[in-house]
Amino acid sequence: NSVPGGVLLFGYADAGKVSLGKALATEAGASLLMTTPSRLAGLTPEGACELLKDLFKKAIDEAPAVLLIEKMDVLMENIGLGAVNALINGIKDIKASGAPVVFVGTLNWAHSTVSDENSTFEPELLHLLEYKIRVRLPDRDERIAGIRKALAVRGIDTIPEELVQNIADRVIGRSIADINECIALAIRMAAKQQRAVDKDILSDALGEFNFGQKHEWDEIDYYATAVHEAGHAYMLWLIGEKSSFVTIIGRGEYGGYTRPKVDEDR
Repeated sequence: NSVPGGVLLFGYADAGKVSLGKALATEAGASLLMTTPSRLAGLTPEGACELLKDLFKKAIDEAPAVLLIEKMDVLMENIGLGAVNALINGIKDIKASGAPVVFVGTLNWAHSTVSDENSTFEPELLHLLEYKIRVRLPDRDERIAGIRKALAVRGIDTIPEELVQNIADRVIGRSIADINECIALAIRMAAKQQRAVDKDILSDALGEFNFGQKHEWDEIDYYATAVHEAGHAYMLWLIGEKSSFVTIIGRGEYGGYTRPKVDEDR
């Protein structure tokens, strides 16, 4: 089989597109060359285009290689037509050389497909990206595995499995990167309190990560919020639904919060 000239990985931000591109290079035993719009921001458009051309040439020279470019849409918007042409010509050079080089571009994209009709990509470039692969956010089992791994890597073994699964229910629509950021927040909070991360600190960190800082209230406010949120939870029960989380702690724009348990298999 021939090596594809171009692959487009698209999906929500932080879904793991860049990590997949890096993993491809590692698993294939290939050189990894990559750049981002931010790394080109200090260059003139001409200088940025020359750097792109050099990357393609270097990838061919160092084959087998993976050439990874993040946020292709941002890069092309910042640099202009020259970047589009550099990418088109670079992918054509890869195909013409026959070298085992894979160009991988990433795109933060909420739609299920990327096509001529719904994107502003130059049609020729879009067609050269032969494989368009949607990278979805993790499902419940993947979130549970991500939480366990993030805790284990940091040597945190005090979190009960029940809380791990509850957190997974409360971070639907979040990425593994978000999960790691939340646990990093818990570690900072624990350090400020001069104690180890436990279930209370991790729960507090998740609340702050999702909704913001706590509100300091009087007892009557907590009582009123408890009655209000109990009403939400009771109504869910009446219609045959369950709550994955109920709190009377106000954060950000929320006075309290009741999260329905979502059946992701529906």
